[in-house]
Parts: sequence; C-alpha cells; structure tokens
Amino acid sequence: MYFAFFCSLNTILLWTPTLLKRVGVATTTEIGWLSGAISVASAIGMVAIGYSSDRTRERRWHVVCCGLVAAACFIALQAAQDSVLLTVTLLAVASIGIFAILSLFWTIPNAMLEGSAAAGGIALISAIGSFGGAVCPALIGWMTAATGSIYAPLALVGAVLGIGMLTLIVCVPRARHEVTLAEPSRP
Repeated sequence: MYFAFFCSLNTILLWTPTLLKRVGVATTTEIGWLSGAISVASAIGMVAIGYSSDRTRERRWHVVCCGLVAAACFIALQAAQDSVLLTVTLLAVASIGIFAILSLFWTIPNAMLEGSAAAGGIALISAIGSFGGAVCPALIGWMTAATGSIYAPLALVGAVLGIGMLTLIVCVPRARHEVTLAEPSRP
C-alpha cells in the first residue's frame, strides 16, 4: 500500500507542471500559480479530512476513500485533456486525497504494531514506499516517451493506487487498539 501511495505522491509532485503545460497553460508563472492553488487546496483538504478522522477515530476507511478518489482522478485525467479547469480540478482533488493519506497513514501501523515489531514494521514499510517513490517517476517518463502520451502512465498510477487501497482493506485487519486523542483532563 505504501508503495502505491509513494508512486502517487511523487507523480502529483513531479508531473503536475508538465501536465498543466500539456493542457495549454501558457507560461511558467501561470503554472506556478495553478500549482500553488492546488497545494493550498491540498492543505485545507488534508486538515479537514484529518479533523474528520480524529472526530470519528477511524483511520482505515478515511485513507482508503482518499486513495480511491485520488486513483479515480488520475484515471479521469485523460478525459480532461482539453480543459485546463477540469485538469486543475482533478489534480487538486487527487492532491487532497494523497496528502490526506500522508497525514493519516502512520496511525494505522502504529495502532497495530508494538515494541520491536513496530520498529521493524515501520522500517520495512518505509523501505517499500521509498522504492515506489524511486521507481514510479522513471516509469512514467519511460512510458510517456514510449507512448507519446502522459495519460496512460497516469492511469497506471491510478490503478496501482486503487490496488493499494484495496490491499489495505483486504489484508490489514482492524487495529488491535484504536489510536485515540488525548482527552483534556478535568479539574
């Protein structure tokens, strides 16, 4: 799952300017402003989703829903290739989902693993995720050069992310103990 997440994270971070240029954003300044607006939307969405997760004390389904929405956005980008507005909207929604995953993900292993298992598990998860982060940008570049289109590799990233989210639901059991928020002490 973390491999899929890192693939999507690096894709959104590295390929957004290229995609905006391909849909017709003319200047570097405009690309910068639109990328900045996507980042602002991501920050607001990440806080809102984190608040919802904290309020309900539920993590897995928040992560899965964010991932599946982001995956759908990556797949839908081809349909938006003639529209700057639709492309920016899909990238913003995908970015919100991806960064919300980033803010929530580590609550899941921390709720399931304890002691030395936590140290080893976190190290393994991080290594697998880093591998995805290293492989995916090169794969997208290679596929884009081979096909002449950036949309097929983006759809592949969406499919990988979707599979990662389904893997989280199927293979990761509910936490043995829920991560709870500290309750304020009462006098």
